[in-house]
Amino acid sequence: MEDLKGYQIQKEAVFENGRGFALAHNPEAQSPFVIWHFSIMPEGERNYYDYTSCHGILPPEKEFEKFLSAYDYVYKVPQLSKDQRPMETDYYRYYTHYPLDNNTFPKSKELGLIEIAPYDKQTLVEGNSIRTWGELIYTKPLPEKMVKDYDLKPSRLNPDVRKKMEEQTQTLGKWEDSRHFGNQRRLTWFHRDFGTYILKQPLTPEQLAGRIEVMEELEAERKEKRSITAMLRKETKQGKENWETPAKKGGPFHEDR
Repeated sequence: MEDLKGYQIQKEAVFENGRGFALAHNPEAQSPFVIWHFSIMPEGERNYYDYTSCHGILPPEKEFEKFLSAYDYVYKVPQLSKDQRPMETDYYRYYTHYPLDNNTFPKSKELGLIEIAPYDKQTLVEGNSIRTWGELIYTKPLPEKMVKDYDLKPSRLNPDVRKKMEEQTQTLGKWEDSRHFGNQRRLTWFHRDFGTYILKQPLTPEQLAGRIEVMEELEAERKEKRSITAMLRKETKQGKENWETPAKKGGPFHEDR
């Protein structure tokens, strides 16, 4: 079993919503038995974020079972059997820049909040790209204004973020082709088996959006230069026509004497 900060995991349980708990033991620790809390990320790895110490009133295994029953009762989420996987439902995960309390995240029931997972310290998640005090999980995406007001960070694995990044990747790939970028300058490559562009290396939504912004600026400059060039050519042509001599237009001009 997995070793976690000196604790040896003895058994674990996973619920249908992707939340899990593990009974762990460390005979040298002040609390020899603890129940680790974890969430199963979309890629499948376990994200351990907190633990609850066993009180010692009941045997650790019994206390673990009681803990699982309480979670099932509160959240009304069934526990999975050993071979089952969490249900593939669209969840929207957001990370906080501040310790979780009543004023640092939106908690209206209408927003679909189903899980609050505070961390005991700031933790790096999603490939060390986000530093957070905890995560919040909703059944639907939060309004953009609310995300900004609470200074939340959407997960790049949220369905809406993934869709936007996919669209941006296709746009960027076609643009890189049109500019004949070499392999070293490209951020995308064309996967012939799938018939689509994919990123050469993982990027955060901000990094990809920044590249798209640069692309749009370059295209705007290119169109502006074309417009100026076309205007100069037109003015040059008109100037030539206006400065043509009458002789060229209608033969020699004779002054009356």
